[in-house]
Amino acid sequence: MASLEESMFSSDDAGSQHVSSLNKDEEGFIKHIREYDNFRSFIDNDELKAEIETDSLRGLNRYIKIHFKEWKDKKLVVGVTGHTGSGKSSLINTLRGLKAKDEGAAAVGVTETTKDIKSYVYPGNDSIILRDFPGVGTKNFPKEEYLQKTKILDSSVVLIVSCTRFSETDLWIAEKVIAVQRNVLFVRSKIDIDLANSEADDPDNFSEYTCMENIKTDIKDNLKSSYLDPQLYFDAIFLVSSRHRTKYDILSLERKVISLLSMKTEAICHLLFKQMEEAINNKTKTIKKEFLGRKVASVVTGFLPIPKLESTIDTYHVKKIIEECEVKYCVDRDSITEFAGEINMSESEIQSRMKSCDERVRDENQLYTETEDKKWIFVQKYSKYTFPGLGMLFSAYKSPRTMQECLDKICDVMADDELMLVKLRLRKLEKDLKS
Repeated sequence: MASLEESMFSSDDAGSQHVSSLNKDEEGFIKHIREYDNFRSFIDNDELKAEIETDSLRGLNRYIKIHFKEWKDKKLVVGVTGHTGSGKSSLINTLRGLKAKDEGAAAVGVTETTKDIKSYVYPGNDSIILRDFPGVGTKNFPKEEYLQKTKILDSSVVLIVSCTRFSETDLWIAEKVIAVQRNVLFVRSKIDIDLANSEADDPDNFSEYTCMENIKTDIKDNLKSSYLDPQLYFDAIFLVSSRHRTKYDILSLERKVISLLSMKTEAICHLLFKQMEEAINNKTKTIKKEFLGRKVASVVTGFLPIPKLESTIDTYHVKKIIEECEVKYCVDRDSITEFAGEINMSESEIQSRMKSCDERVRDENQLYTETEDKKWIFVQKYSKYTFPGLGMLFSAYKSPRTMQECLDKICDVMADDELMLVKLRLRKLEKDLKS
């Protein structure tokens, strides 16, 4: 698995690409990112936005402190659903390593046995809860009331179990689960019976592998009948038999559930980062439009043909812009001192990673001079002295644009620095959650 910064903190634009056009590694990476998004229920976006609206980095830290214990104790709730008789309870017993007659086992039978919602702790890992839901469309749980009565969409993961072709009801549940961004796994139970029937029908040409692949293809074809893209669920289809704990895909299903639990921490950090990235980008767009008074003042100084007045006044404005932006982006000295204590890192080590500590950004004279030299040629810079009248007008046009170029560079560099600080904070959060 890629490191936190490489995987979770990379751009999510790739996630919108069609999986079929990608190689297997890219396919797996994009699937991984989408599964992070399926843990959105762990983050209250409205609350987070309110915290970071005016003070992004400090707001993030407050939000983390408020919710840390909740995240630390958060269980992975695996909801198991499907039609009555599909083998839901038997699957839960198999995953727990129990037989139907064992104490604490889920009740199984040929009639409806799950009439209430029951929860079971996953063996050896009390952070995973298996929740046995009644079948869809039963007397007590009709389809039109199923979601409201069961609250199945509150689950972190939903296993949709079927012992035949996936029905319209199965697809309906899948669509509802995916719509609220939860993980969904498709389980075809009683696969041993399907294989035995297939062999009995054509013993001379029977191939267990081919038969299982055909069943998976059939499931994918059923997914196509909905708006679901089966390629997005290439590793979410499992063929199992509750009679055979070590055969078919039961062990793969167990590994998948465990992997989703371990993904919880990474998903929380990934979702927080995406919100922070968006907030910082929006803040940058806003700040680049600010400082109108200083830009207007530069029009006046740019127009006046007084030697050194323009550069002196404009560099003063740039200095004030730098100071204000440092505070807005939480990269001023006080913020860095406070932040260093939060992540147990020295101020000097943090500053060594910051682009805004470069003199070409911090020094207003150097920043202004380099920007002006890059944007304007010699004649344009001194036009008001060599071409009075038109030259003064051009200089009044040039001066605020030079200042805007400085502002753009300051914002871009400091936004990168704040995003770097966010990464450091979330890396600390990941470590704390896993400890």
